[in-house]
Amino acid sequence: MLKQGQLAGNPHLQTPNPYLRLEATPFYLVKNTCAWPKPYDEQGGLLPRRAGVSGFGVGGSNAHVIIDEWLESDVVVNTDVPVLIVLSAKTQSALLLQAQLLADYLTEHSVELPALAYTLYTGRDAMAQRLSLIVSSQQELIAKLHQLSAGQLPDACWRGSVSDDNTVLASPQKTLRCVSTGMGKRGGD
Repeated sequence: MLKQGQLAGNPHLQTPNPYLRLEATPFYLVKNTCAWPKPYDEQGGLLPRRAGVSGFGVGGSNAHVIIDEWLESDVVVNTDVPVLIVLSAKTQSALLLQAQLLADYLTEHSVELPALAYTLYTGRDAMAQRLSLIVSSQQELIAKLHQLSAGQLPDACWRGSVSDDNTVLASPQKTLRCVSTGMGKRGGD
């Protein structure tokens, strides 16, 4: 219904329950499929359509979710601030291959760095071999990825591996030791 902008009718609705008393409310029963008007706020700004979906199980399980329509927004992403780009792989050679593949992609496609950083951080499984870079532009990221492919470790770049109890990240400038919080450990460890 959100996608089509239509409210599905209930063709079996003949006589509404009189105890509902919907006349003095903004609510109504939909007998026939009809257009779902877009809501607007007091200033005339478009609001998302919103719906509640309930499920009532025979065994007594009940669930209710509220869903909103996705609206294109005019949000401007600040691309002038540095972002943290993270990559991981199972092996060192696979990590360097990931860096090269990302550099190749970025050479052909324009991306928003904050969106790329978010996706790389949240959209992939974290594996044992890690790489992180701080960059301020797509061109800087491509240059640093090419440096990595050439066997160099550029500024504001850390590479290391993860063990079960802690993480050690090494860079030419310094070594960082991050103590494990115990989160993510397997049961019995």
